[in-house]
Amino acid sequence: MQMIFLFFPIFCVSMASIYAQDVITLKNGMKIEVVVQETSEDNVKFKKYDNIGSTVYSLNKWEISTIMYANGSKEEVNVSVPESPNESLSPFASSKKVRMLEMEKDNYKKKMRSDFENRMNICGFTKRIVVFDYLNSLKDNIKKLHADKDWCTVGIWLNYQKRLVALRLDKDNWNEVIVQFSTIRSVESLVDGFAVSSVSLLAAQTSEYIKSIQVRIVAGDINIGTQAYILKLIGDGSPFIAQKPNWPINNSQYVYYKDVAECVRTIVDEIDLIMNN
Repeated sequence: MQMIFLFFPIFCVSMASIYAQDVITLKNGMKIEVVVQETSEDNVKFKKYDNIGSTVYSLNKWEISTIMYANGSKEEVNVSVPESPNESLSPFASSKKVRMLEMEKDNYKKKMRSDFENRMNICGFTKRIVVFDYLNSLKDNIKKLHADKDWCTVGIWLNYQKRLVALRLDKDNWNEVIVQFSTIRSVESLVDGFAVSSVSLLAAQTSEYIKSIQVRIVAGDINIGTQAYILKLIGDGSPFIAQKPNWPINNSQYVYYKDVAECVRTIVDEIDLIMNN
């Protein structure tokens, strides 16, 4: 009996250590309480601390800033975001090589999008408002033309439990910005750099060329100052129009303005709702 009482505290300590809390800090600043299951050169596998019986999740090391282990040790993770294949091909390159490079670029974009969605899910961003959602509602011939464009994933993701919004600002930057609901001060849509109301933006039926559609969100407080974040939904300098008779479907410089404008309006309305509650 004495032996049982002697080993019981040791058993309790060992059981507690099995579920000791580790903390992963992502590059976007989010901290996740976890129990690390496995680490490798490329990724970290873990279970969420508040649900040990849950699924095993995985994050790439390039998504992680630090790992603080339960034993007090800290791992600084210095892994860069993988670069997109950008090999320059000569005008005389074979069609096979061109196809292979295009396939590599396509696989890269799909992988980065998948990783991003996984990261948002792990961080609790359950609602998203992005251009891609609206392009999916287009007719098949238009969808095929634009569904693989990089700017499809620019938008906002919302975590209502922690009252956070994740901003995917630019198609070329996979490090999203996290903003607290309480720090958001204003939101407006921009066309060619000029602020417009979301209603007039959606109602526009002009055939004039437009260079950009963006959303500007201003956040800040007494501690961090004020910061303006620009969501570049479209704006690489290529012209596009709203609607036009005999619209050239096969011309990739044109995009369907009305659906992108609807996305802008939805983002603005959602941020307005956040600020007013």
